[in-house]
Amino acid sequence: MTSVSPTANGLVTPQSHILWGNLFDAQRDMLGFHVDVRREHGDFLKLRIGRAFQYYFLTHPDDIERVLQQPATAVSKGLFWKPLKKLLGEGLLTSDGEYWRSQRRIMQPALHRNRHGAWAQIIAKTSEETLQRWHALENEPLDITEEMMRVTLQNAGLTIFGTDLSEHSEVLGRAMSYAVEYANVRSYRWISPPHTLRFRNEMNALYRVIDEMIERRRAQLKNAQDETHDLLSTLLLARDENGEAQTTRQLRDEIMTFLFTGHETTAIALGWTWHLLSLHPEVEERLHAELEQVLGARLPTGDDLPELAYTRMIIQETMRLYPPVWAISRHFNADEEIRGHRIPARAPVVTMPYVTHRHPEFWENPDKFEPERFSPQAWVNRPRFAYFPFGGGPRQCLGNHFALMEAQLLVAAIAQRYRLKTVPNHVVEVAPLVSLRPRNGIMMRLEAR
Repeated sequence: MTSVSPTANGLVTPQSHILWGNLFDAQRDMLGFHVDVRREHGDFLKLRIGRAFQYYFLTHPDDIERVLQQPATAVSKGLFWKPLKKLLGEGLLTSDGEYWRSQRRIMQPALHRNRHGAWAQIIAKTSEETLQRWHALENEPLDITEEMMRVTLQNAGLTIFGTDLSEHSEVLGRAMSYAVEYANVRSYRWISPPHTLRFRNEMNALYRVIDEMIERRRAQLKNAQDETHDLLSTLLLARDENGEAQTTRQLRDEIMTFLFTGHETTAIALGWTWHLLSLHPEVEERLHAELEQVLGARLPTGDDLPELAYTRMIIQETMRLYPPVWAISRHFNADEEIRGHRIPARAPVVTMPYVTHRHPEFWENPDKFEPERFSPQAWVNRPRFAYFPFGGGPRQCLGNHFALMEAQLLVAAIAQRYRLKTVPNHVVEVAPLVSLRPRNGIMMRLEAR
């Protein structure tokens, strides 16, 4: 991948197959291909996948800032988000334009930090329940990502619906996993009718559970006098600028979005966290030292979060190396110029946290796991968009503070009681699907401390 050719836009692009472009390189190793192409050809490229599909690939923080900090009226989500619409509908993650702005105004207060105290209490309780359940599973091999999926789904149920979803966990977990896989595969190839039928059946199962919860809570709110902290109640009581309540479909789409961003992606980040800690005992020992100093023998609460600084740095460093949302696409609604190059309206523009988070200009020894990178002093000269696991600009993930709070509390609670060790001979591989999942799970054993 050393030769290049000029494009009509004055850029260069790697030489590729006359018909398929870089399709086979990307399919063989999607992440490695983009890391290599940046290293060999620079931070601003035009790539071609297949015969006709071309996109602009930007990896420098300054250029990423230009894209993500644009006003919401100037950019749209882009082609790469279309498969997710099959899963999330017109939720906040996938919608555009005036509809998105209206929904953002409604969702923002619902996720305000003043609710985090109540939600931290929920997470502390579910953490304790998880530890109690694990007591019978000590030294047994567990897929730790699936275990994290289970506890984050429980947290999502209690924070979204104000109720435990344990009785629905099998249906919800299976349906969500299959739907995510389907949405990913559908983005690059044809899917047979039986798989499409199963996708529809799984989605209908999800919808039935969610719609039932919506109707039940809607009925409860008619007579409720107490203050509510769950997300669904807040959304049911909210009104748009015309004084209209959310429809069941609107509520369902936003709840599906929160389930995906607040359950799926957080669980994946936690799975990678435990994997990295098992590979770096010196980091794990420093984590244990902080927990003993701050907590002693008690479980963490929301009040402890400011003191658990190293715990937070571990999570941030994990999300540098393994950002659950590994690629972000946009397109400009009008012609735009970056670095003297014209980007035509509606041309796909792709940024990749996975690649920029490994950019050697901004991260020394970028492949090494070093939580100290996220100490306050280490950030002094680092560009804002050298690190963007939650996106940025007007469309930055609204649930980012909740996700970090949940991850920090879960890591602290679990690491107090257990060391998690990767099962010998289990190969852990990265699968860049809709989110950055481990291909065959992460099999680990619990060792009581």
